[in-house]
Amino acid sequence: MSARRVWLVALVLGLALVASACKVSTTVGVTMRSDGSGVLRVRTTADAEAVQAAESGGQKLEQAVRLTDLTQAGWTVGAWARAQDGSASIVVAHRFAAPSELAPLVAQLNGDAGPLPVLAARRDQGLLATDYAVTGRADLEHVATGVLADTELGQRLAAQGVDVAALDQQLLSQLHSSYSLEITVRLPGSEPVRVQAQPGKVTKVRVDSSVRDTNRMLFLVAAAGFALLAVVVGLGGRRRRRRGRRTRGRSDRAS
Repeated sequence: MSARRVWLVALVLGLALVASACKVSTTVGVTMRSDGSGVLRVRTTADAEAVQAAESGGQKLEQAVRLTDLTQAGWTVGAWARAQDGSASIVVAHRFAAPSELAPLVAQLNGDAGPLPVLAARRDQGLLATDYAVTGRADLEHVATGVLADTELGQRLAAQGVDVAALDQQLLSQLHSSYSLEITVRLPGSEPVRVQAQPGKVTKVRVDSSVRDTNRMLFLVAAAGFALLAVVVGLGGRRRRRRGRRTRGRSDRAS
């Protein structure tokens, strides 16, 4: 499975294959700094039933859900963290140097079937302020499992006697009933904003902030003050020169 198809939703759907009560959640976190760089962080959590389902064949989560392709693509992949209630979570992250790099990273994870088809960042530096924004949409209405589109996976499943179409429908039903997605955005100058994707619907994502450049404002105010002072001094010099010419004129007429 190549990194461009590795959307964590599709991976963790495998955990819910045999347990209808499984719950899987993903939190997509975007943090952007003042210079436009930042981090994309994705955390996926599977409840205890999902973990048991994944490990029912004798494999541990680390073997059941392989993410080596993401590591090769430059992602930082954390270890599975298990909680006392039996649930487990994993985090993958990737830094970006500029806002324009966020959308390709999201697309790399989402592929053609994931629930986050668009998520982009923007930074606009103006004269007195810098504006930041993250926009996109979460789509839990048209999301697909990706099983039918993955020819290699389909062939492997069919070789094992699996009805791929039926499996796709089962996984899709699990996705609609057991999956939740949240997008958390942290921008300069504002508190974190959380957007919860609505089940079976398309949810718009738009978070923005604006940070005033205090140093630039002070510089412009100072520059304006000096310009005004120069005008005042110039006008004062002209008045003195006029008075001087008038005084000399009166003196010449008197003599």
